[in-house]
Amino acid sequence: AFAFALAWGGTRLSLGRPPRPGGAWTQGAARVVHGALFLLLLALPVTGYLADTLSGSALLLPGGIMVPRVLPADPAWSIAFSYCHKWGGFALLALAGLQLAGAARHFLAARIAAARPAANEPGAD
Repeated sequence: AFAFALAWGGTRLSLGRPPRPGGAWTQGAARVVHGALFLLLLALPVTGYLADTLSGSALLLPGGIMVPRVLPADPAWSIAFSYCHKWGGFALLALAGLQLAGAARHFLAARIAAARPAANEPGAD
C-alpha cells in the first residue's frame, strides 16, 4: 500500500491531475477524498509498523520477511498507534466507498447523457 501511494503521488506530480467532470462542489469533494485517500495510504503502513514495533516485537511480513525494531518498546505508544491504525483503516474503507459512489455517479451520468439524444430523435418510442 505504501509503494502504491508513492507511485500514485509520483504519477500525479509528473503527469498532473486528470480533468474532473462536474461542478465546483463535486470537484471540491473529489479533491478532499483523493487527498485523504493519499494521506491514509501513506499513514496506515507507518502507524501499523509503529504499533507493532513499539509493542516489543519485530514486524513479520508475508513471505517470512522480518522488519527489525528500530525503537525501544513502549506499550502506551503502541496502543495509541494501534488505535490510529484501526480507525485509519475504517476511514480508508469509508473513503473507498465514497470514491466508488462518485465513480458510479459519473459513469451513470455519462450513460444517461449519451442515451438522451437517441430518445429525442423522430421515430424513437
